[in-house]
Amino acid sequence: MKGPTTTPFGGSYAVKVTWEGNPRYEAGAVRSYPSISVALRKELGLFANVRPAKNYPGIASKYHGIDLVLFRETYGLGKVKKKIDRAVTVC
Repeated sequence: MKGPTTTPFGGSYAVKVTWEGNPRYEAGAVRSYPSISVALRKELGLFANVRPAKNYPGIASKYHGIDLVLFRETYGLGKVKKKIDRAVTVC
């Protein structure tokens, strides 16, 4: 496994948001987040990490014939601030 499995805490990342035509962001609000990935998810309204996995010809692998996409929810249990009213269909 590459990299850390948790988001290291130690400081914060400030994000200055400006958006012409939107009064909420036009003034250049500055918000602070514990990591860059959290800042991107919050500012863009994202809720899942997408992890594709695929085998390519000519590249050695322990597994063969894999073409898979995993979706990992990033809200966390007990931390959801807004209710999601959607059904998910898995085929």
